[in-house]
Amino acid sequence: MYTILYAKGFYYLHNLVETENSLSIRSVFVNGFLIPGYAKKNCSGQKICVEKKGEKMIRLRPYKPSDAWKLVEWWEHTEEEVFMEWSAGKFSYPLTIEQLDGYFEVWGLQNEDGWMMTALDRQGEPAGHLLMRLADYAANTIRFGFVVIKPGLRGKGIGREMLSQALAFAFDILGMERVTLGVFSENERARHCYESLGFVQKEYVPGYMEYKGKMYGVCEMEVQNKKPLS
Repeated sequence: MYTILYAKGFYYLHNLVETENSLSIRSVFVNGFLIPGYAKKNCSGQKICVEKKGEKMIRLRPYKPSDAWKLVEWWEHTEEEVFMEWSAGKFSYPLTIEQLDGYFEVWGLQNEDGWMMTALDRQGEPAGHLLMRLADYAANTIRFGFVVIKPGLRGKGIGREMLSQALAFAFDILGMERVTLGVFSENERARHCYESLGFVQKEYVPGYMEYKGKMYGVCEMEVQNKKPLS
């Protein structure tokens, strides 16, 4: 059991559903880990206890240039069409270290409105990646992109955990009110993952990208921060 204080700071609760004597939550941060769980309030209402459920925990940290070798490895044996759906034509196939060095130069060194992020597994090894970009501090919006999970970990909820942490960073740390992303309509698994986190489709853009004579349409999705900003 973990005891978490109701306080601003390092601990974050997500998707609270409060009843007379309990809180149902999807996840909670404890010392940098994301823990799916169920929380119960005590009599004072000042503490909750979170029952740990499952062992799938990750950390999210800024991308480092050395992570490029992992990204290349993850796409090494992937079909070109699947890679192009992920990269939306922004990278050429096959992915190379040189391309990722250029990616880091743009988003890690030059642009002030974006961050490359790496998800780590419990052993501290890279398990996923995403880009947070186009941060607009007037409109309080930011966009996610280039979401990918290590092949051996796909379909195990790691992607959802990574995105949940990224949403917590966008909403709780950056103070954003809205997060957007685009997903190709053929990628149903990714779309269902986003929907499970509260993303809803706002627009469909047909013919967004052409690849080898095939046109790809994109679903534009967004999620709103349901917690009032302090």
